[in-house]
Amino acid sequence: ANSIHRPERCMPAQGHRSLQTSSGSVELPTGNELPVTRILSKQEIVVPREGGTESITRSCLTYYFFVGQHQVTRSHTERTLIDIKDRVLKGEAQSWAYISITMPYSEDRDENDSPFLKLEDADKKIRQLLSELAVENIDWSVVRG
Repeated sequence: ANSIHRPERCMPAQGHRSLQTSSGSVELPTGNELPVTRILSKQEIVVPREGGTESITRSCLTYYFFVGQHQVTRSHTERTLIDIKDRVLKGEAQSWAYISITMPYSEDRDENDSPFLKLEDADKKIRQLLSELAVENIDWSVVRG
Protein backbone atom coordinates (compact mmCIF):
# COMPACT_ATOMS: atom_id res chain seq x y z
CA ALA A 1 0.00 0.00 0.00
CA ASN A 2 2.99 2.34 0.19
CA SER A 3 4.45 1.78 -3.26
CA ILE A 4 2.56 4.59 -5.01
CA HIS A 5 4.64 7.71 -5.05
CA ARG A 6 4.99 11.01 -6.83
CA PRO A 7 7.16 10.87 -9.95
CA GLU A 8 9.61 13.39 -8.47
CA ARG A 9 10.82 10.52 -6.23
CA CYS A 10 11.98 8.25 -9.08
CA MET A 11 12.75 10.74 -11.85
CA PRO A 12 16.32 11.42 -10.57
CA ALA A 13 17.08 7.68 -10.88
CA GLN A 14 15.99 7.99 -14.54
CA GLY A 15 18.49 10.79 -15.15
CA HIS A 16 16.16 13.78 -14.59
CA ARG A 17 17.69 16.83 -12.94
CA SER A 18 16.65 20.43 -12.25
CA LEU A 19 13.00 19.54 -11.68
CA GLN A 20 10.69 22.58 -11.79
CA THR A 21 7.24 21.63 -10.51
CA SER A 22 3.98 23.57 -10.80
CA SER A 23 0.29 22.83 -10.26
CA GLY A 24 -2.49 23.37 -12.74
CA SER A 25 -5.48 21.81 -14.41
CA VAL A 26 -6.60 20.67 -17.82
CA GLU A 27 -10.03 21.88 -18.94
CA LEU A 28 -12.07 18.98 -20.31
CA PRO A 29 -14.74 19.29 -23.03
CA THR A 30 -17.22 17.85 -20.48
CA GLY A 31 -16.80 20.90 -18.25
CA ASN A 32 -14.75 19.01 -15.67
CA GLU A 33 -11.23 20.04 -14.71
CA LEU A 34 -8.42 17.53 -14.42
CA PRO A 35 -6.01 18.58 -11.65
CA VAL A 36 -2.40 17.98 -12.75
CA THR A 37 1.18 18.54 -11.70
CA ARG A 38 3.57 19.77 -14.41
CA ILE A 39 7.32 19.20 -14.28
CA LEU A 40 10.07 20.63 -16.45
CA SER A 41 13.35 18.75 -16.19
CA LYS A 42 16.67 18.03 -17.85
CA GLN A 43 17.29 14.34 -18.49
CA GLU A 44 20.74 12.95 -19.05
CA ILE A 45 20.69 9.82 -21.19
CA VAL A 46 23.36 7.61 -22.69
CA VAL A 47 22.99 6.91 -26.40
CA PRO A 48 24.94 4.44 -28.52
CA ARG A 49 27.38 6.00 -30.97
CA GLU A 50 29.83 4.47 -33.36
CA GLY A 51 32.72 3.28 -31.25
CA GLY A 52 30.95 3.68 -27.90
CA THR A 53 28.34 5.81 -26.21
CA GLU A 54 27.64 9.48 -25.65
CA SER A 55 25.87 11.21 -22.80
CA ILE A 56 23.35 13.82 -23.94
CA THR A 57 20.98 16.07 -22.04
CA ARG A 58 17.46 16.69 -23.25
CA SER A 59 14.67 18.89 -21.94
CA CYS A 60 11.55 17.04 -20.78
CA LEU A 61 7.97 17.98 -19.94
CA THR A 62 6.01 15.71 -17.58
CA TYR A 63 2.42 15.85 -16.40
CA TYR A 64 0.91 13.56 -13.76
CA PHE A 65 -2.11 13.05 -11.54
CA PHE A 66 -3.49 10.42 -9.15
CA VAL A 67 -6.77 8.56 -9.66
CA GLY A 68 -8.66 6.82 -6.86
CA GLN A 69 -12.06 5.19 -6.79
CA HIS A 70 -13.84 8.48 -6.05
CA GLN A 71 -11.14 11.14 -6.22
CA VAL A 72 -8.71 12.65 -8.68
CA THR A 73 -5.87 14.77 -7.34
CA ARG A 74 -2.58 16.28 -8.48
CA SER A 75 -1.06 16.03 -4.99
CA HIS A 76 0.63 13.02 -3.41
CA THR A 77 0.07 14.57 0.02
CA GLU A 78 -3.66 15.02 -0.66
CA ARG A 79 -3.85 11.46 -1.98
CA THR A 80 -2.19 10.17 1.20
CA LEU A 81 -4.56 12.17 3.44
CA ILE A 82 -7.62 10.91 1.54
CA ASP A 83 -6.31 7.37 1.87
CA ILE A 84 -5.70 7.70 5.62
CA LYS A 85 -9.15 9.23 6.19
CA ASP A 86 -10.88 6.48 4.19
CA ARG A 87 -9.01 3.74 6.05
CA VAL A 88 -9.63 5.17 9.53
CA LEU A 89 -13.18 6.47 9.16
CA LYS A 90 -14.66 4.07 6.60
CA GLY A 91 -12.45 1.00 6.80
CA GLU A 92 -11.93 1.32 3.05
CA ALA A 93 -8.80 1.39 0.96
CA GLN A 94 -9.11 3.02 -2.45
CA SER A 95 -7.07 1.54 -5.24
CA TRP A 96 -4.89 4.40 -6.42
CA ALA A 97 -2.95 4.80 -9.62
CA TYR A 98 -1.00 7.64 -11.08
CA ILE A 99 -0.94 8.64 -14.67
CA SER A 100 2.28 10.18 -15.91
CA ILE A 101 3.16 11.40 -19.40
CA THR A 102 6.63 12.64 -20.35
CA MET A 103 7.71 14.16 -23.65
CA PRO A 104 11.10 15.53 -24.62
CA TYR A 105 10.96 19.00 -26.13
CA SER A 106 13.29 21.31 -27.98
CA GLU A 107 14.52 24.62 -26.65
CA ASP A 108 16.18 25.28 -30.00
CA ARG A 109 14.41 27.80 -32.21
CA ASP A 110 15.59 26.07 -35.40
CA GLU A 111 13.09 23.24 -35.91
CA ASN A 112 15.34 21.54 -38.49
CA ASP A 113 17.98 20.78 -35.86
CA SER A 114 15.70 18.89 -33.47
CA PRO A 115 13.19 16.08 -33.89
CA PHE A 116 11.35 17.37 -30.81
CA LEU A 117 8.51 19.87 -30.60
CA LYS A 118 9.01 23.25 -28.99
CA LEU A 119 7.84 23.45 -25.38
CA GLU A 120 4.58 25.25 -26.23
CA ASP A 121 3.66 22.60 -28.82
CA ALA A 122 4.70 19.69 -26.59
CA ASP A 123 2.57 21.20 -23.81
CA LYS A 124 -0.49 21.41 -26.09
CA LYS A 125 0.00 17.84 -27.31
CA ILE A 126 0.27 16.39 -23.80
CA ARG A 127 -2.70 18.41 -22.51
CA GLN A 128 -4.81 17.18 -25.45
CA LEU A 129 -3.83 13.56 -24.72
CA LEU A 130 -4.62 14.01 -21.02
CA SER A 131 -7.99 15.49 -21.91
CA GLU A 132 -8.85 12.54 -24.14
CA LEU A 133 -7.67 10.00 -21.56
CA ALA A 134 -9.57 11.67 -18.72
CA VAL A 135 -12.84 11.92 -20.67
CA GLU A 136 -12.67 8.32 -21.89
CA ASN A 137 -11.35 6.60 -18.74
CA ILE A 138 -12.56 8.45 -15.65
CA ASP A 139 -16.16 8.06 -14.51
CA TRP A 140 -16.70 11.69 -13.52
CA SER A 141 -20.18 10.88 -12.17
CA VAL A 142 -18.56 9.18 -9.14
CA VAL A 143 -15.72 11.66 -8.59
CA ARG A 144 -16.23 13.65 -5.41
CA GLY A 145 -14.71 17.10 -4.86
